[in-house]
Amino acid sequence: MRKIKIIKNRRKGIALVTVLVIIAVLFIASSATLYLVTQSIKVSSSQIRYEGTFQAAEGGVDIGIDKVLTSYNQGTPLSSWQGNMAGYNVKVDPEFLFIMPMTGGSILFAEGYAGIGQSAAKGGAALFYRITSVATSRTGKTGLEVIYRKVVGTQQ
Repeated sequence: MRKIKIIKNRRKGIALVTVLVIIAVLFIASSATLYLVTQSIKVSSSQIRYEGTFQAAEGGVDIGIDKVLTSYNQGTPLSSWQGNMAGYNVKVDPEFLFIMPMTGGSILFAEGYAGIGQSAAKGGAALFYRITSVATSRTGKTGLEVIYRKVVGTQQ
């Protein structure tokens, strides 16, 4: 009978130990959750900043295409553009690269049977431009470089 009493006495503190272990596990789990939420908020805010600069750089590419078309239509030299777009500083540099005849045209085969610059495939040439757009904010910088093709001299 005495043995039973000893076992009962040894089990008196087990409830306290169990509660402390459960509280420790819950504390660790809640700390980990809080850390993950904090990191997620940091990643989301940096993603928002990156997307903003990316969209501003994309807008700069559109301005660069407009500069190319204006230059071609008016016969003026290409010019760079720098300005503020939705709070981002954007710098756009369009640059002429090269010109090449459209594939499939008889212009590729010397004069062609319909005359210089004429062909059964409607002739024409492609002008290639590099447009570099860089958007800068207080927190970062995003750059885009695209190749733009302007087709000229085709007969519709």
